[in-house]
Amino acid sequence: MAIPNPQTWTSMNLMDQTQMQNFLQQLAQWATQQQNSNQAINSQPGSIQGGSLQTVAKYLNSVSGTQTVECANAADVMVEINITGNTTLVLANLSVGVPVIVKVGNIAGIGHTFQMNATNGAGTAYAINAKGAALVDMVGTGISLGAGVTGVFAGDGDMSGSVPSLWMLFN
Repeated sequence: MAIPNPQTWTSMNLMDQTQMQNFLQQLAQWATQQQNSNQAINSQPGSIQGGSLQTVAKYLNSVSGTQTVECANAADVMVEINITGNTTLVLANLSVGVPVIVKVGNIAGIGHTFQMNATNGAGTAYAINAKGAALVDMVGTGISLGAGVTGVFAGDGDMSGSVPSLWMLFN
């Protein structure tokens, strides 16, 4: 069965009974094909399920250690985090391409290290790099935030081969 081409439908005379029946058959075939395509896409690990997108917004105050934010079905992710010690922010189940904004502040009296990790829906770890004055590996190294310093990370992910990557600008 040939895949119907919706562009040909504009030339059909729907007042003609035969062309109307042909149009309805093609429309049904096209709708079935679209539904099958959507089901195939939605069954992939880490895919965003249609109709279930949401904004993930979290405020984490006076924290240290590992802090996890669930990002399944996120259309966008916004996190404000105030750290009091060395901290790793984990973005769990983050789909590729989702915009991420993280505002981090060091509210302690001394400097601390801030790192980020992320996984996609299949559990694959992201490579996360932030660009400020220099490119920083946020998973392995992180950044050192002086006492009272606040900064903002913003970016989104892509696929670099088989590894999801999150590229962020830091200011």
